[in-house]
Amino acid sequence: MDKSKGSCRPSNDPDLVKVDLKLLNHMIHDKNDMYNLLASKCGYILPSLTSKAITSEYLQGILTGKFWVMQYKEFNPYRWVALNTVKTKSSLIDTLAELIPKGKELGFDKVNTPDKKWLIDAIHSLKPDHHLFDGATHAAVNKSIKKAIRKGNNELMALKVTLFRI
Repeated sequence: MDKSKGSCRPSNDPDLVKVDLKLLNHMIHDKNDMYNLLASKCGYILPSLTSKAITSEYLQGILTGKFWVMQYKEFNPYRWVALNTVKTKSSLIDTLAELIPKGKELGFDKVNTPDKKWLIDAIHSLKPDHHLFDGATHAAVNKSIKKAIRKGNNELMALKVTLFRI
């Protein structure tokens, strides 16, 4: 693994690969160990450990660099309300597949899918201005305003009137 670049990407040096494999054999005993290594030591943002996408093959593909994975420094989670316009994980997977770098695979299919939140965060991290997020900010603001109005906050009532006049 090449740690000089701040990641756990495989090294091209055969001697380093041999050392790394010996080290990994001592560190990794099961899928949970591999998940924890990739998430904590390598700084990868992975789907939930309980997700169907988290298989040994998927984690090994990330470790070898075959599959695309988001690093913590690239992570830009979606912070608004859940997207009501997205009906299926399948459509999110299709969108994500279009956005990842050429030559990389997702490493999971439409049967063994990651959680919906991870898919949305991954898409948002790669392309925050994707049409998937159009109007979602307005919906989040409107929901917050309606909630505050139900509680009787008159300032927000005035703000709502102003927002919808613009």
